[in-house]
Amino acid sequence: MDAKPISTPVSSGQKLSAYVGEPHTDLETYRSIVGALQYLTITCPDLSYVVNQPGSLQVNAFSDADYAGDPDSRHSTSGYCVYVGANLVS
Repeated sequence: MDAKPISTPVSSGQKLSAYVGEPHTDLETYRSIVGALQYLTITCPDLSYVVNQPGSLQVNAFSDADYAGDPDSRHSTSGYCVYVGANLVS
């Protein structure tokens, strides 16, 4: 209730592109970094706010399927993603 507003280094409307490069090879360090970031967003509400800027809470779901698309095994491929606002949740 007594929090004071402060400017943050986040720019609104910034679009991020997919990283192109080699996958991370040191999985222990990667998991440690991800765990630390999760801890920070849970324990620091101001960071959580910046990560999940409020916007529309519209739910969007997308799916796609390729029936027997693999030419060798004739296996089908399917996938889906669900967004709440701009956040991918599943």
